[in-house]
Amino acid sequence: KSITRMDQLPGTLRRTYDFVSNDMHVDEYLSDIGVGFLERKKMIAMHPRLTVNVDGDTITTKTVTSLETKEVTFTLGQEYEEDPGTGSNVKYVTVFEDGYLITKEVDEP
Repeated sequence: KSITRMDQLPGTLRRTYDFVSNDMHVDEYLSDIGVGFLERKKMIAMHPRLTVNVDGDTITTKTVTSLETKEVTFTLGQEYEEDPGTGSNVKYVTVFEDGYLITKEVDEP
């Protein structure tokens, strides 16, 4: 079941998460979504720290690495645009499902 209202989010979601390991399919995934070779290698080499903050109806994820800090702000169940590292914006929608924030690319009509 997807959660699309802020009042349904568990309080445990609001915290800081540390990177544990790099799945061997991350490079393949990043390549499939159009991230260039050098950018993929840079992303895979980093060990990010992710902080999730909730303020009213807004969720902000802040990813901090040794090279950069990136913030993404969105509302559950609503479309938003973000650059996934390709240099151009893509439309996404994020829901909370089975204990996870799930972000999916929105297909253009």
